[in-house]
Amino acid sequence: MKACIRTAGSSGVIAEMPNISRNGMCFRSFEQFRPEAPVSIATYYTEGGQNIFQDGRILWMREMDIESGMSEYGVEFSHARYS
Repeated sequence: MKACIRTAGSSGVIAEMPNISRNGMCFRSFEQFRPEAPVSIATYYTEGGQNIFQDGRILWMREMDIESGMSEYGVEFSHARYS
């Protein structure tokens, strides 16, 4: 599954999304993002489609492959309040 991740001043990065929940998601990217950075995310992204973006913030980062520069990120959705 793909997601589009936008930060302030960027047009968006298409990233691999291995999992998602009601409160957040995980994505993998060669692009570098900083923890606590605010992001806008379209989950289940379709290029050229009607994508809905939601706000969130990067909670954590883990390097997966130092040679390739691939990292994994955890995101918390801003309005993730469910009962």
